[in-house]
Amino acid sequence: MDSIFLFMDLFYSFEGNLDDLKKEIPQLWDSIAVHRIILLQGEMGAGKTTLVQLLANYLGTDDRVQSPSYALMNEYFINNEDDLYPTWVHSDWFRINDISEAIDMGFQEMLEDINLRHFIEWSEKINEIVPKDAILIKIEKITKASRKITLSYLM
Repeated sequence: MDSIFLFMDLFYSFEGNLDDLKKEIPQLWDSIAVHRIILLQGEMGAGKTTLVQLLANYLGTDDRVQSPSYALMNEYFINNEDDLYPTWVHSDWFRINDISEAIDMGFQEMLEDINLRHFIEWSEKINEIVPKDAILIKIEKITKASRKITLSYLM
C-alpha cells in the first residue's frame, strides 16, 4: 500500500552503530520530546523496536519493552516527570489485512487520546487515521551493524 503522507523539513539525522546510537539517545529525545505521534519506518530488523527500547530506558521505565509484532500493541509507563506523555503505546500494524482491524481494536480512539504518546510501526497500513501532526523516524540499514536515522515532519 502506498503512503499518502508527504514528509518534509528534515530536522534530525544520525548515522552509526548501536553503541553510537546509545550515546545519541539524549539528542534524539530532545528532537522528539514534544511530539505525541511518532511513525517508525524501516524494513524488518532495521531496529524500530530497539530504538523504542533505548528511548524508554533512557527516560526510565520498569516495563520490558518488546516488539509488538504479535500483540499488535504494547503499552509502557515512563517514570519521568519530564515526559509530557507518561503512557506510551507502541504498535505494529504489519500483520493486519485491513484498516478496519485497527479501528475495531479502538486504535483510532487511542490516537485521539491526548494523554498517550504513540510509536507506530507500519503506519502505511493505517494512514487514513494517523493524525497529520505526526513525525517520521526513518531507519535505514547502512551495513549489518550500522543505521541511518532521520526525522521529518509530516506535510
